[in-house]
Amino acid sequence: MLVAALFLVAGFGGDGHQTQLRQLTREEATTLSVAAARSERDPVEVEDLHERRGRVLVGTWKSLNSRGGDAWLSIFRLTGVEGDPDQACIWVWRATEPPDPYGFEEVPSVAWGHAGPVHDRCVAEVRSRGIAGEDQATGSEIQEEPIAAPDVVGPFGPRPAGLYPLAYSGGDAMTLTGRQLDLPVGMTPGTCGLAGFVIDAQTELAVAGAKVSVAPSKAWSGVSDGGVQPWPGGALTTTSDELGSFAVGELPVSELGFDVGITAPGYAEARIVHEECVPGDSMIGDWPVAHRPTLEDATPYPVGR
Repeated sequence: MLVAALFLVAGFGGDGHQTQLRQLTREEATTLSVAAARSERDPVEVEDLHERRGRVLVGTWKSLNSRGGDAWLSIFRLTGVEGDPDQACIWVWRATEPPDPYGFEEVPSVAWGHAGPVHDRCVAEVRSRGIAGEDQATGSEIQEEPIAAPDVVGPFGPRPAGLYPLAYSGGDAMTLTGRQLDLPVGMTPGTCGLAGFVIDAQTELAVAGAKVSVAPSKAWSGVSDGGVQPWPGGALTTTSDELGSFAVGELPVSELGFDVGITAPGYAEARIVHEECVPGDSMIGDWPVAHRPTLEDATPYPVGR
């Protein structure tokens, strides 16, 4: 792995693939959404405006989250700046699997938010309900680099990154792509994660659609196997998204580290053995692939390449 760095997170969030709306009443959803709004952005600071703004709840309606599961949507009207109408959306649902009992998605600003699937859904909701006029601004004119927020794959399945809240984990200080990587917060004690961007070793451009496999290292990883033996059947696998990002979390810490295998269309396999993974941390950086097979021993004193 290239340009790796550590950051401490509280952990990765819960599951949103399946939801049970019937177990969450409108009143409960409203309470949760208001609490989330107050805990994170009360009053709201819209970065582009450098203004501090409060939120007034408009209402809560049945809706769907970005995974198509049942959810409740609460819409807030932002206050504090006269003549500049703006709204915010918070979706909440009851998750069916631990560790988090609820899943959240948020759009903090319709007028000054940046285009994306969740933001666009919020715009459609506030317009369809007559909360925002057709002439209201619905997105910043400033074009920014997209923010990577890959789903986190762990031993118990994927944890959608569209859960609330997300933890900023740096931009060009962490990766040659110069992009910000956000991950859900909340990690089980005694576990760790590996995340970042798959990149072309020569061009340093992100590679989408790369398969990433992670398995606990063996004492002989990278030595007696010659880097050619197949990954064990229990390896966790994920695929880099359209921005080339991926995240693996909730890994029980291995004293010998982890073996990482990366394959992508048009590239040879890249293998990193004995990659460090510290409890409570995620190792973040660039994971290069090339047109020739590569094997890197990431131990402090490599014994084989």
